[in-house]
Amino acid sequence: MNDIFKQLHDQMKPRQELLDQLDAKLKKADEVPVHKGKAREVFSGLLAAACFALLAGVVIISQPTARTVSQAPSEGEVVAVQAAPAADYAELYSSVKSIWDQAHRNSGWAAPEGAPQAMPAGAASSEVGVLYSGTNVQVEGIDEGDIVKTDGKTIFVVKDQQVLAVSAEGADSKLLSTISVADDAKIGDGKRLGDVQEMMLAGNRLVVVASVYNPTDFYEGENGNAQQDYEVAETRAYLYDISAPNNPKYVSEFGQSGSYKTTRLLGNTLYLVTEYVIGEEPVEAVPESFVPQVSTGGTSSLMDAAKCQVAPEADQTAYSVTTGIDLTSAKRTGELSVLGGAETVYMSETNLYLAKTDWNYTATTEATNVQLARISLNGGVPKLEAQAKIPGYLLNQFALDEYEGYLRVATTTVGNDVQLTILDSSLSKVGQIKRIAKDEALQSVRFMGAVGYAVSFKQTDPLFALDLANPAKPKVISELKLPGFSSYLHPWGDGLLLGLGFPGDENGTTQGIKLSMFDVSDPASMKEIAQKVIKADYSPATDDHKAIYVDVERSLIGFAAGSYGYYEGDDTASEDYLVYSYADGKFKKVGEVDLADIGETGQVRGLQIGDGFYVAGPKQVGVYTLDGLREVGAVGLG
Repeated sequence: MNDIFKQLHDQMKPRQELLDQLDAKLKKADEVPVHKGKAREVFSGLLAAACFALLAGVVIISQPTARTVSQAPSEGEVVAVQAAPAADYAELYSSVKSIWDQAHRNSGWAAPEGAPQAMPAGAASSEVGVLYSGTNVQVEGIDEGDIVKTDGKTIFVVKDQQVLAVSAEGADSKLLSTISVADDAKIGDGKRLGDVQEMMLAGNRLVVVASVYNPTDFYEGENGNAQQDYEVAETRAYLYDISAPNNPKYVSEFGQSGSYKTTRLLGNTLYLVTEYVIGEEPVEAVPESFVPQVSTGGTSSLMDAAKCQVAPEADQTAYSVTTGIDLTSAKRTGELSVLGGAETVYMSETNLYLAKTDWNYTATTEATNVQLARISLNGGVPKLEAQAKIPGYLLNQFALDEYEGYLRVATTTVGNDVQLTILDSSLSKVGQIKRIAKDEALQSVRFMGAVGYAVSFKQTDPLFALDLANPAKPKVISELKLPGFSSYLHPWGDGLLLGLGFPGDENGTTQGIKLSMFDVSDPASMKEIAQKVIKADYSPATDDHKAIYVDVERSLIGFAAGSYGYYEGDDTASEDYLVYSYADGKFKKVGEVDLADIGETGQVRGLQIGDGFYVAGPKQVGVYTLDGLREVGAVGLG
C-alpha cells in the first residue's frame, strides 16, 4: 500500500464509538417486524449514512447536505415560522455562513427505524378526437414530468441524452425523429451534460430536463488511470417546438442552480423545482459561492437578494429554487429560492408546497420534523407566503393535499405513530389526529375530498378512513385490518378504492405483489371485495405513481414487474409489463409483455391511444391490442 492510500485508509478508519452506535441502531432495526423490502431499505439507509459519515471530507458525493441537530416540536405541536427576503448579498452571506459554521460543528445523523429511504390519469382528447391516457398524476389538471409522454398522435420516449418521437399509428407506427439534447446544449468549461431525466408536453411545446455537471477532483482509478469526479451544477429545461414531430425545433433553454426535483405544468406555465446545496464553505467576496443562479440561453446571472428568502429556523445550507416559465412566450415569469431545501413537492391549482424532512441523531437525541413552505403561484410568479415545522416525516407527495383552503399533512413520528395535521393558509394548526396508528409507519395515503384514506403497517395492513369534513375536528371513521399493506391507493369510480402493494402473513412477512379493491361507499364499514396476488418480487409502481397505468373507464390496470425466480417451480428471472382488468368483483389478467426488448421495469410506461395499447421504453415501443395484449407492431429505438 503506497503512502497516499495508507493515509486515506487511516482517515477512513471509523471511530469505535461510531461503530458501536451503528451496531446498536442495526440491532434495534432487526427487532422491528417490517416488510422485507422495507427492512432492506432501512439497512441500506443506515449503511449509506455510516459510509457517508466515514467518507466525508475524502470523497465528494454529488451535493452533500450539511445538517444540524435542531429542536423538534413536542408531540402534536406545529410551529409556524416566518421567512424574510435578504436585503442584500452581505446579509444573505451572513445567514448562510452562520448555518454553515453551525452545521459543521455537528456531524452525527441517522434516520430512525422504519423511515422511508426516499387524481386519476384522465383520458384526454387530441385535436383529432382520439382518446389517450396521460401520465398518472396526483391532482387532476396538473401534469407532472415523466420519461414517456404522448399527445395522442406522437409518443416521446427518453433514451440517455436523447428523446425519440414515434408516431402512434398502431401497426403502422414508426420512428419520426430523434432529439439529441447534447447537440443543442450550450456546455463549456469542462462541464458535462447528464442524461435526460424527465419531459413535459404542452401543446406544440416539449420540455426536456437534464442536469449539467461540474468537474471536481481527479483521482487514481483501479487501473492506474486518472479518473474525474463530477457534481451537479445546475438543472436545465430545454424547450422544443414539436409542431412537426418529424422535425422538432430547438427554441431556448432555462437553467437554475441545483439538482432536479420535479416539474409541474398548469396551463402553459411550467414550474421547475431544484435543490441547490452549498457543498463548500461560502466566501463573502464570491457571491457565486452562496447565491443561486438562473440562466437563459446559456447566459447565467445571480438571483436578486430579494428573491432569496431565509427562514429564521433554517438549519441547512441548501436552497429550494423554484422558477416559472411561460412555454408559449418562452420566457421566465418568476423565480424564488428558499434557504432550507426541498425533497417533497405537492402542487394545487393555487399553491406549491415544498417539504424537507430533517433527520437528526446524536447519542442522546432523535429529532425528526418536516420543514414546510407554502408558495403561491400567482400565474407563474412564485411567492413565499408561509412556513411551518411539523413533527415527524413525510412518506411522499401524497401525504400532502389541499382542500377548500386547508392543507392536510400525514406524517409518521419518530416513535412510529401515524399523525394527521390540518393547517390553514398561514400554516397554523387548525385540527389534528395525534395518533391514527400506534407503533406503525405510514405506507400510503390518498385524500378524496372530505374523506382521507391512510395505510400503516407493522404486521397487518390497517386501512383507515378519516372524516375531514370539519377541519377543526378530523377523526378516524373506521379501520380495516388485513395482512400485508397497500403502498399506493387510487380512486376507482363511485365508492371504490384500488390498492397496489404487498400481501403478507401473520408474522408481517410479505412475498409477491397484491392488487386490492376496497368498497368504501360507506367509510364507516369498509370491505376488501377483491384481491389478486401476483408472483413478482418488485414493481416500480409500488413506489412511483407515474409507473402505473390506471384506466377506470376501461377497467384496466397496468404496471411493470419483475421476478428473481424465487418461487417454487420457477427459477427464471423475468421482467414483464402486466395488464389486469377489474369487472364483476374480480381481477383478471389481460396479458403480459416481455420487457427484454423494451427496457428495464423502471424505464417503461404503458399507455392507451385509441383502440391500441403501447408499452414504451428506451429500446423499443411495442404496439398491442387492448384485448389480450396481442402484439401488432414494434418500433425499435436502437
